[in-house]
Amino acid sequence: MLWWIWIISGIALALCEVILTPGVFVLLFFGISALVVGAMVAMGVGGPFWVQCVVFTLLAICMLAWFREKMRNMLGVKGQKMDFDSIVGGSAVARDELAPGASGKVEFRGSSWNAKNVGERILYPGDQCRIESMEGLLLSVKASD
Repeated sequence: MLWWIWIISGIALALCEVILTPGVFVLLFFGISALVVGAMVAMGVGGPFWVQCVVFTLLAICMLAWFREKMRNMLGVKGQKMDFDSIVGGSAVARDELAPGASGKVEFRGSSWNAKNVGERILYPGDQCRIESMEGLLLSVKASD
């Protein structure tokens, strides 16, 4: 492959990291790998295309394994963790009609969740409901009083 294609790809991947997924540090390492392979090809030591692809892949995987967590820690990037205990007792909005014992969808914190109506009242779309418990990704809800 032409060296400049690797260079442009590397720059594009690095820019995508910065613009689309800042702090994830996956596309960045693929971008750096593409830049390294592009430099190798420009210097005439890139070899055939399949060798370039192998070097690109191995280099990206090694950098991900060795440097990703170090960079995330160094920059203070923390993974987003859900406090599942804070879900129980929360307020959700029914998106489907849920008869007692029926399952459907509710909206909680801007996301759609599967839910089961454990109350004695029918929940209509738009009704507020209280989350009673959570089993896996299924919320048990009942009408808010």
